[in-house]
Amino acid sequence: RLLEQSAERLEQEGKDKYGQVVRAFLGMAPPRHLEAARYAREGLGSLWYDFLVESLDFPRAKVNLHSLELAQWLWRLGSQLIVTTNYDDVLSWACEDRDHLRKWIIQNPYRQTQALRGQLVRPTIWHLHGHISEPQNLILTPDGYSRLYADQETESSNYPAALITLRQYLVSHTFLFIGFSLDDPYLGLQIRGINEIFEGATGPHYILVREPGLERVQAHINQHELPLEPVTFSNFGEPLIRCIRSLVDIVTETDKSNKKRETRLWPAIVDLKSLGNS
Repeated sequence: RLLEQSAERLEQEGKDKYGQVVRAFLGMAPPRHLEAARYAREGLGSLWYDFLVESLDFPRAKVNLHSLELAQWLWRLGSQLIVTTNYDDVLSWACEDRDHLRKWIIQNPYRQTQALRGQLVRPTIWHLHGHISEPQNLILTPDGYSRLYADQETESSNYPAALITLRQYLVSHTFLFIGFSLDDPYLGLQIRGINEIFEGATGPHYILVREPGLERVQAHINQHELPLEPVTFSNFGEPLIRCIRSLVDIVTETDKSNKKRETRLWPAIVDLKSLGNS
């Protein structure tokens, strides 16, 4: 939706050709989001950051609280950590323990080291691709992705602690991917690379897939030998929420003596943008 809005803004600013290019990339199968973002930024020029803030930085008071239901159920999966590529505050607003909530914006070496040592004791949102409070650092265009996921030529990242933490989690934890496309060349490369290094011993990870897209997703998983197992849901909206509820039931087990629940999936990695929530 953000990139569709950028095309509209380009047309409002008299940059019709740029708007057409952005729409053309978005209309491809699969959509070419990174290229669309690159031309949106180029076309808007000095207005780019203003556009991002106007589109993403809005107060909770303007939000329909019912629209937070999906994000609220994600917290009930039981993980203290949610990794997201969302740039906004939707997951923060949905957290029931907001007073103790922490945020990592791309990289926080001290907190990420604590987490790797098993010392994550407060609900935490990891904005892996940045947060709208720092619009100049958002990872949205190709050059931004290369800053995090390492340049192919130099194999260096501007955020080494973030990249090491992500890779370590992919090895040591089971992820639930929500709202992600396997066409993302950067995140998919991390999963594939880790799996190759450890000779298929990582995972399994799970990915939510809408039923009409299952065949294509399964073919992609098989082709690239990814340690991913699809979990299907019929459609967005209430059917997706019912799917999350069923996962909450699966990962949260209470024995007959009502002992502390056992969490099986940890953490979730979320892109609500693809689910119509931003």
